[in-house]
Amino acid sequence: MNPLLEAFGNAGTIMNPNSSRFAKYLELSISDRGRVEGGRLQEFLLEKSRVVRQAQGETNYHIFYWMLAGVTPEEASRCHLQQCDYRYLRKKAAGTQPGRTEKELFWAVKESLKFIGFSSEEVTCVLMILSAVLHMGNIVFASAGSKTSPDAAVIVNMEEVTKVCDLLRISKEDFVSSVLEDVLTTKGDVVKRPLSAQQARESVDALAKAIYRYYGLQIMCINVANEKLQSFYNSLVFESELNECMEEVVAHVDITLPSNQHVLSLFLEKHTGVFDLLDEESRFPKATDESLAAKLHSVAGPSQPSVYMKPRYGGAAFTVLHYAGTITYQLCGILKTNRDTLRPALSFVMRGSASLVIKEMFQAQLTNTGSIRPSKRQNLSRHVKGAKSPFEFFKKLKMNKQKKELANPEPSTMTRKVGNTLTTHFKNSLQELISKLCNSTCHFVRCIKPNPDGRPLVAFTDYIRGQLCSTGVNQTVKIRTQGYALRATYTLLHQLYPVLTNLSNKGTNSQILKPDVCTTNLLQYCDISDYQTGKTRLFLRQREVLKMDGLEKQALKQIVTVQSVVRRFLACREAARLREAAKARLCNHIPGFPVPGQHVQESEPNDQGEEPNRTDLDRESQERDMAEGNMYVEMLDLVLAEYSDMEADLHGGGKTLGYKVRSSACLGTLSVPHIGDHGPPPTHTCSH
Repeated sequence: MNPLLEAFGNAGTIMNPNSSRFAKYLELSISDRGRVEGGRLQEFLLEKSRVVRQAQGETNYHIFYWMLAGVTPEEASRCHLQQCDYRYLRKKAAGTQPGRTEKELFWAVKESLKFIGFSSEEVTCVLMILSAVLHMGNIVFASAGSKTSPDAAVIVNMEEVTKVCDLLRISKEDFVSSVLEDVLTTKGDVVKRPLSAQQARESVDALAKAIYRYYGLQIMCINVANEKLQSFYNSLVFESELNECMEEVVAHVDITLPSNQHVLSLFLEKHTGVFDLLDEESRFPKATDESLAAKLHSVAGPSQPSVYMKPRYGGAAFTVLHYAGTITYQLCGILKTNRDTLRPALSFVMRGSASLVIKEMFQAQLTNTGSIRPSKRQNLSRHVKGAKSPFEFFKKLKMNKQKKELANPEPSTMTRKVGNTLTTHFKNSLQELISKLCNSTCHFVRCIKPNPDGRPLVAFTDYIRGQLCSTGVNQTVKIRTQGYALRATYTLLHQLYPVLTNLSNKGTNSQILKPDVCTTNLLQYCDISDYQTGKTRLFLRQREVLKMDGLEKQALKQIVTVQSVVRRFLACREAARLREAAKARLCNHIPGFPVPGQHVQESEPNDQGEEPNRTDLDRESQERDMAEGNMYVEMLDLVLAEYSDMEADLHGGGKTLGYKVRSSACLGTLSVPHIGDHGPPPTHTCSH
């Protein structure tokens, strides 16, 4: 199903080239053995207006671009897709998946349609419908300029009308008449009123959106949906905070829950909310954007003054303080968008189509969320290939019954409900979605884009901060900050603060000690008193976590400083030794030349007049080396003693770390390397 969902529901936006423009709810049926037995998918809140217009830098739904790139020559000829420019499409190409071309994606869509039960004829019908939508956008209207009806609309390019009628299999004369004229019936008399060019354009756009088979929302509805989901998310985080405290038998703290109820009440309140007032004005044919603005300013605004702001000098607009920021809504054309009704004359023409799919589309009922309910014939033909069930026998009986009902359909199922506005469908969709989420175990994933260009390993701080604010992550951080910021097991706590754990236990391996004893030593060492101990975890407030983070960084920084000093001392000493050895090897090439640092003198006899033997010389050498080693140890103690006030810096006085080479509590932490571990020094040669 993913290729279909992305093709018909995803589009390119400024932030995301493959943005999902709808909400989906997927239910999976899982057996006791963990195997998926079936599923049910519902879509909500699809942005239908994108079919006929897109913002600058954004694109239409992917399916249009993929279709133009992937149709065969025969399909292109049948769907009249020889031209390249379409009014409903931005010239900017739609986003594609990495490693796959638009042509390959289109063929994947066709295979998915066949997999879920679409016949080859129905797949071709889908392509014809999509092509008809594109050609509707290319119909050009102009004013007739006649004396009798100067504003009456006329069609400039009838060839586009011919293509649309051929693809939808409807009467050309009836379509032209329904687009250019409005039919009114008064006391049995039929009156035809010519439409203006703007009205005719709006009628065709409404038909194109209806044919796309989805009902969606404008930016206002999307923002209200985000407000509702954010409120649900905050409540879920707050509830999980309390549940964890109860499970661990820890006293919970008082948390001020960030509330956006004022914004929700502003839009969703009965009788005084923006949506109810919008529906009320939509029922009056003579209502204007200005009359709607006046009603909002006088009714909705005073009910929620903390989040509603009207323009300083009046006008058809209002501003709302959302959790993500301040947004101004322009009311120009909002009444027409909310009515979102197809004129009866156009609906009648569509119901007379020779295409069974088009006929069923305009005869079917609408659900309370605005979606088109599939016909019984479509339900019978939709199946997954290869699917088998032990109840296949009973399904066949039910299908036979449905076939009989299909042969004699009830009159009530062949009519399309009218009168429901876009906001009515939106409120029903939102209520149904939240109801399903409340009955589910929810896990939220926030997607953050590091940079606007999609470049790897590049992150812009302000760009990310804006997304964190708009997605409500900042509110979640506030809830966590007021509660327990860290809820870690004892083992995880030791892993988060390894240096402090080592110091607090005097170099003893923390794995040898009991976890609770090791944790107690750590908290006492860091002077942490405000904490709660649960059954399996430790609960710390935000200020204690920040304090321990600072102590860990400070201790690690000073230990690294000690390591660098010791390494420098050892490196300098080894460099001096290598220089002396190189000089000695160089002088050995010159016979009789004294080695630097040595005095050439004859061996003096002892008291008995004998030459000193080799054993005495070796003994003197060993004593000299031992003295040199003791000097190194004393020097290293001096270096370490210079940094032995680290603990005093951490606690402001008191005990010292007691760094000693022979009895250090932090030798495991220092990890000073031995020069001898690197092997003998390299051999130097000298040429004359």
